[in-house]
Amino acid sequence: MRSGTEAEWRLRVAREHLDVARRSLAAGLLLPAADNARKCVENAIKAAIACYGPVPRTHDAAASLSALLQAGAAVPAGLRPDVARLVTLGQRHGLVEHLRLSYGDEQAGQTPAALVTPALAQSSIADADDAVRIAGSLLAAVAPPP
Repeated sequence: MRSGTEAEWRLRVAREHLDVARRSLAAGLLLPAADNARKCVENAIKAAIACYGPVPRTHDAAASLSALLQAGAAVPAGLRPDVARLVTLGQRHGLVEHLRLSYGDEQAGQTPAALVTPALAQSSIADADDAVRIAGSLLAAVAPPP
């Protein structure tokens, strides 16, 4: 898969997860809303990574994007603060959240659904929306034309 094509595909995947998250929240399904928002953020970050090279198979995509930035990835100057925010969003919605939303809190005996409040689901969706916006802006600025 060409890098630009993979970036575009990842962004489409992210948008699909965002749509499912919104519909889940509207239906009162908090766990699927939060989980799909998390998947959206992960895929938005992977779309950004795909602009610069291969996408790793990981739930900690923020670490990979951060490493790219530290290695000097050519992020347009006007987008650097947004891409840094994308890393922050990925840290918030990365591996630890994946584990909590998949398995719950074993020590506290809480299921995944018990961990998700309406406020958490709503803020996760807001973060996912932000991640899609940032990734879309980056792709528009750096992805090669089809």
